[in-house]
Amino acid sequence: QVWDTPQLHPLRNHPLYTAIGAALALVALGLVAWLFARRPRLFPVLAVIAMPFRLPIETGGQTANLLVPLYFVIAAGALAWLVPRLRGGGVDPDERPRGWLEWALLGFVVLYAVQATYSLDFDKALDQVVFFYVPFALLFMLLSRVDWDRRLLMQCFAALVGLAIVFA
Repeated sequence: QVWDTPQLHPLRNHPLYTAIGAALALVALGLVAWLFARRPRLFPVLAVIAMPFRLPIETGGQTANLLVPLYFVIAAGALAWLVPRLRGGGVDPDERPRGWLEWALLGFVVLYAVQATYSLDFDKALDQVVFFYVPFALLFMLLSRVDWDRRLLMQCFAALVGLAIVFA
């Protein structure tokens, strides 16, 4: 949808740079996912830190300030969660099963995506699914699997205070 926008002109005209950039992004994603697999309690802290940062992206004829750093953290967290399950090993046998809220959220996202296929404003519906519903549903799923305790809450709070001080 955004491939033909002027902001992606350099990527369209320089496929080698695009491929190198994509490869570097995938390597960075893999490294952060590996870090999350080794230290899962780092995920919520980095999610809190990444949340306020946005990048302006032109989509649907308008400029949207998208949470690209947060999307990166969510993708790395999802990859760290998914890879051991695809391999069939390294999964905690006591992992909490999905609750009704997670199933309801999944149903909502799927229903919205299906309804978007016949929407009068398909581009806007697609933006909503891709940039908001799916990433935040994944974020909810990943955060609901974290073993929260006082120490982790304080680390997230410290990250928020640190961001507030920097922004103030």
